[in-house]
Amino acid sequence: MDGVGVVAARAKSHKSWVAIDLALSATAGKDWLGFACKAVPVVYVNFELSKKSLFHRVKRIAEAKHIDLAALKDKLILLTINEFEIEMPPMKRDSVENPFTGGRNGSYSAGRCQRASRAA
Repeated sequence: MDGVGVVAARAKSHKSWVAIDLALSATAGKDWLGFACKAVPVVYVNFELSKKSLFHRVKRIAEAKHIDLAALKDKLILLTINEFEIEMPPMKRDSVENPFTGGRNGSYSAGRCQRASRAA
């Protein structure tokens, strides 16, 4: 695996549109926001949109970028949360640590995150 990415921002900030645009650009080998993309297989997992909404957005972006979706058939995998049955272990709200600070803030988290150090 060459890489994994997560797009995070406040609600209604067009995260899914940006992520879908990136997924299509990377799969088709088209430029994305001025960055050259090498054609690579992509698995796009969306935890919020319905399958119908996801496919509508994919189609609109592909049309705007002149990407032939049929040509990406075996290279782009689109998944929605509706396609999974996920069993979460029981968690006590007050026992979960904030993944960024390590402190307890009552939020839920499936794991720890570490801020990447920047090379000088």
